[in-house]
Amino acid sequence: MAFQMHPANDTIAGLIVVCNNKTKDECFKKMVFGFNPREFPSGTAIVESVKKGAKLFLFQHEFKTLEGIYEATSDGYVDRRAFRGKYTVQIPFRFDKAYNIPLQESEFENAGISWPNYNFMSQRVVDHALSAAQVHRLSEVLRNKYNRQRQLPPPPPRI
Repeated sequence: MAFQMHPANDTIAGLIVVCNNKTKDECFKKMVFGFNPREFPSGTAIVESVKKGAKLFLFQHEFKTLEGIYEATSDGYVDRRAFRGKYTVQIPFRFDKAYNIPLQESEFENAGISWPNYNFMSQRVVDHALSAAQVHRLSEVLRNKYNRQRQLPPPPPRI
């Protein structure tokens, strides 16, 4: 099941934000996901449809991993001065449930989430709006993986 973009007038239950290591570090310093409207033309309407409390997930395209769960701390908005005018479409966020174990591609595909194309250098595949059902499935897969990892026995002591 591929991601479906929601019309701009719909409230979005969640959003997958695509980043790389460099942009991830900057986002976490400022606690805001920023988008360049020139690279993501439909992003302004989509981000402005994100309301406070929406769940956010981060896809690192270099590793093809998905992490989360983050939560929008306010509605998405446009700030023309942000990031020196480059990433003006923004969603401030906080850590909701920081399952610090990212999902590999096969794991989030098992949740019914798949990508139609892997051409991240093109402008076509960037960020994806999620339905409430997709947010629930991704959250459940992340939570289950985290809980399984916590139940593993500790490694034997080194001698």
